[in-house]
Parts: sequence; structure tokens; C-alpha cells
Amino acid sequence: MDSDESSKVRVKLVSLLPEYNIPSDDIAVPSSIRRPGLSKVVNYLLGNADDSGSDSDSNDDEDDGRNNNKSSLIEFDFLVDNKFLRQSVEGYLRSNNISSEDVLRIDFLPKAKKPEEDKNENEALPDWVSSLSYSNISSTVASGCYDGTIRIYDPVNMSTLTALPCHSSSIRCVASSSSSPLLASGGHDQQLLLHSYFANQKSPSLSTTLSLQGMTNSVESIAFADDSSLLAAGDFSGMLCIYDVNAETSDQTSETTTSSKKRKTDKKNSSVSTKDLSPLHSNKLHVSAVSGIVFSADSKTLYSSSHDFSVRATDIATQNPLLTLNGNKVATCLAKPTASSKEVLATGHADSRIKLWDMRVGVDAAAATYNSTLRPSHKGYISGLAFDPTDPFKLSSSSYDGLVKTWDIRCELPMHTIKAHNKDDGKALAVCYGENSIFSAGTDGNVKKWAI
Repeated sequence: MDSDESSKVRVKLVSLLPEYNIPSDDIAVPSSIRRPGLSKVVNYLLGNADDSGSDSDSNDDEDDGRNNNKSSLIEFDFLVDNKFLRQSVEGYLRSNNISSEDVLRIDFLPKAKKPEEDKNENEALPDWVSSLSYSNISSTVASGCYDGTIRIYDPVNMSTLTALPCHSSSIRCVASSSSSPLLASGGHDQQLLLHSYFANQKSPSLSTTLSLQGMTNSVESIAFADDSSLLAAGDFSGMLCIYDVNAETSDQTSETTTSSKKRKTDKKNSSVSTKDLSPLHSNKLHVSAVSGIVFSADSKTLYSSSHDFSVRATDIATQNPLLTLNGNKVATCLAKPTASSKEVLATGHADSRIKLWDMRVGVDAAAATYNSTLRPSHKGYISGLAFDPTDPFKLSSSSYDGLVKTWDIRCELPMHTIKAHNKDDGKALAVCYGENSIFSAGTDGNVKKWAI
């Protein structure tokens, strides 16, 4: 291919959203054109005017928020074969051995906007905030703190609705049910608790209803099945337990399964009446800490990640292993898209990397150690991952570098970087999605909201 700037290639631009449809004719563009130039072409075809006075077509691999050009143009991103185009069209053709005589299909969609911090400030908590979970049932955000207390926030103004001291040591994880007002918490005190949230307008409250048995060490990870019938938890020793919480909360559990007791916390000299619930299954699936758990879309398979470097798929009914993928670094967290039936997982690692795994049962484990790795961008241990529940491609990460990053997993580079908790060498410990929002928490004791 002639590398002269006057050389042309033919492309077919196709919108992924109907509101940005343009004529389907092939068009000739300079072979050196990049994302900004293609974006201007699409805007021209849409009839949008350029008020910026800029004709830059420079490289923009990662947005750092410094582009302040004012324009009425819409910024677009471009994909070829479901991967973001982050080089010139000419460079893509060369690197993929595609003839310049071929017509290249390029899909496009609006570029993701940088998250903006919500200015509603809540009072910093007295200790580190280790975990977050958003409930789409009650439209609230729950935080687990190292002081052993769960706090429930109104996501609109980030005010505290209620708080429950329920663990005698640091809370390590919290998880909300997607179909009921249930919330689970796990702590360094080896306690795994189930709570019910009551959304009384005058006085919202959180009450502990079940103490789930079977954990032998610090509880490190929790997950509900999509229908909330099952709850899974993993501890620091590698033990993994599965509970039928639907039967108990529906008052269908036999007396042989549960027993009433009084549970005390070290925070207050008071007793709380709860029931014990034994696990349906308990199995030491890993030789080290279980750092993440998620259910498959059909709730028949459980995926787990561990400090033993592995990611496992286990049949819930039989407890038989279905697939084990071995990495080369400690897996620190795990996430799965909820808006997709595809069994794709993301894992965070101690070396600051994020990996994507193809967990389809039957895949050649030797050939599928991992599907792809996002380019290293964080500078510290990955502490949390969360997929946008409305978009299976959008992922957010938190890290010990104090930053939160947003990703589209079709691109190896992050979309945006948020300076969330990095002041005074702080660490970002948790991240989750809410309605049009991202929430983050860290060692600074703050729970922050970012509009998206």
C-alpha cells in the first residue's frame, strides 16, 4: 500500500445505534485517517457542524480529560471485527494483512463520556470501606466497612439511610440480591450473615435474619444467583459453600436445617435474634483464598477465582469440576456481565493486570488459559471489578493506586481514568454500578458517586 497521505481506501461506515444511521454507500477516505478524522466524516454525513476550528487527527489512545476543544460535533468510537480501532486505517490493514483494494467495514457508536464526580458529599467513615453493592430492588447502595458496620445510602444525594453494626471485625464483602431486598455480608470474624432491608420512608432499617454456617476462615467473597434462590460464599482457606436462602426466607426450611439463637456483636451490648442455616454444599475447591464468585446465567454453574492463580467452573448440583483455567498470578477479584448470556469473565490480579476468560464448558483449557489481557494501565493491585448491568462490554476497575478506570472490553486500553481515592497515597478498594452511576470506595473512608 502506498503510504502517501493522498492514498485512499474504501470503507463502509455502519452505526451500531439506529439514531445515527447514515447512507450505506462505500466511501473513500485517506488511508492515514484515524478516529478523530472518521468521527468528522460521520458528523458530516449526519449534517452536524464543526465549531471547533480544529482539523486534528492525532492519536487518542486513552482520554486523560485534557481535551477541552468546544464543538457541536459528536465524538464517535470505531470498531473493526468487534475491536476498537486505535490506529490508522492503513495501519490496521497492514497489521491484519488485508488488501487496500478491499472495502473495510467499520462500525461506530458515540464515544463514552468521562464520568463526572457527584458533588453531594457524605461524611467520611471512621475506617476503610472495603466493599460496595447496589440494589436495583430498593435503589440503594450498601457499603461494608472495616469498623464492622453496613451502611445503606440514598444514591440520589448519598445520604446515609440506615446503619447496622453486625460484625465484630472488618467486613470483607457485601452482595445485594437482584430480586429481593436481601443483603449478605461476610467478615474477617468468619461470620456470613443475611440481612433484610425495610424501605420505610420515615425510618428505613436493616435487620439480620440468618447466620450462614460453614465458613472456617475470613469470608472473602459472596454472590447471589440471579433469581436469589442460592447464595455462594468463599473464605480465605479456599472453602466454598452454597446455601438455599430462598427456602429459608420463604419459611420452608425444616427444623433440622435451622435453629434459633442470639448473636452478639462487639459494637453494642445487645443481642439479635437470628437463625442458623447450614449449606447445601460445602467444598474446598481452592488451596488458597477465594477472591471472587459469580453464578452462570442459568444458575447451574459457579465460577470462582482464587489466590491459587486459578479460575474454576463447578457444577452446582453435582459439585463436579467442569473447567479449571490456571493463570500465572494471584487472582484478586472476579466479575461477569449480567446483561449477557455469554460466559465471559474478568479477573483482576496482583500485578495490576485485568484478564478476560472464555468459560464456555468444553473449551480446550490448555488453549484458553485466558482469552485476552487488557493492556496494563493501573499501577497497583486490582482490588475490584464490576460490569455495567446494562452493557456487557462496559467494565470498571478499582486499584491500590487510588484510581478507578472505565473500560470497554473490546478495547485493550481504558476509556477513562478517575482520580478517586489517590489523595495522600490512598487506595481504591471497591467499585460498583448503579443507575447511570459508578460508585467507589477506599481507604480514605469515602464512598463516592460518579455520573455516567
